[in-house]
This record gives sequence, structure tokens and C-alpha cells, in this order.
Amino acid sequence: MKDLLKSIKISWLVFLIMALLVSLLLIQLSRYSLINNSLLLEWILVFVFFGIILLAFYLGWKSLRKKQGIGKNQKVLEILTEREKEILNLMAKGYSNKEIGDVLFIAESTVKKHSSNIFEKLEVKRRTQAIHKAFQAGVLQK
Repeated sequence: MKDLLKSIKISWLVFLIMALLVSLLLIQLSRYSLINNSLLLEWILVFVFFGIILLAFYLGWKSLRKKQGIGKNQKVLEILTEREKEILNLMAKGYSNKEIGDVLFIAESTVKKHSSNIFEKLEVKRRTQAIHKAFQAGVLQK
């Protein structure tokens, strides 16, 4: 909840700063008679402020996601099946593919297929990388 409030504060801070800058720009433009039509000025303000609001919330949302690591750790927990988590746990304990197959009563080729799926889902190439990523995400405990 604190992070959400912080994200909202960041969004509004960005919005206020950008709104102030745009307001100063429009004041200067109207001062030098570059914008004479008040209806045009109103529409420019509406579109600019709407854009600023969207940008501010996007930046706040993006900073929140980056800080929390959403899309990384949470994604790992959600995308791996229970069987893949079991295999990853046995990998972390140092078991070979054959040993994992023996423990789980599945063929070695099935273990290799699950391992391939794990590597693809975690966007890694090796067991050590997969294990490291799983520890970071909290899938595996030390």
C-alpha cells in the first residue's frame, strides 16, 4: 500500500511540474500574440493536460513496478507449474536429470523437456541461472 501511495505521489508531482511548465509556455505564447484564439488555447490546454496526466501516471506506475520487481519475481511464481517447481527444487539440490526422473517416477526425457520449459519460461540458458532466478523470486528456499 505504501508503494502505491508513493507511486501516486510521484505521478502527481510529475503532473504538477509538467502542468506548471506548460502553463508558463502558454502564458508566454499568449503574451507575444502567438495564440489569439481563446477557444484554441482551451483545446490546447485540454489535450496537453490530458497527455500530462497520462504520462504522469505511466511514469509513476513504471517506477512502482521497477522498484517492486513486479513482472519478474511475481511472474516466476505464476508461470511455473508445480511439477516444474519440483524439478527446479531437485536441480537446486544437485540431482542429475536421471536422478530427478527416478525420484519423481518419470522418464529422463520428460525431465529434460520440463527443464527446457523452465529455461524458456525463466529466460535462461543453464541450470545455475534458473536456480539463481528461482531463489531470487522466492520459488526456492535456502
